Amino acid sequence: NQHRLARLEAAALGVDHEALDEAAVLTDHAANVLVIHRGADFSAQQSAVTRLAERANASTLFGTEVVSINGADSVASITLRSNGSTRDEPVAGVFVFVGL
Repeated sequence: NQHRLARLEAAALGVDHEALDEAAVLTDHAANVLVIHRGADFSAQQSAVTRLAERANASTLFGTEVVSINGADSVASITLRSNGSTRDEPVAGVFVFVGL
């Protein structure tokens, strides 16, 4: 449902240019998109990195991994680990973009 998605706090996981392009598209439909990457920087083409950076409702966490996706009947939050500590981030959707 597009109206439900418009209020969605979403997390996107992936590092290549296709993943960042898809995360940028997601920003057109979700309230906020949090892109999570385990590494220190993206390995994507610079044009994809720039496109995502230009989106006001996109933010990035580097050096962070998803420990768990939480919720009973639907996604309510994700647990993130960074620098040895964990925290919960409220999100209503998790989108995983994995290249082949």
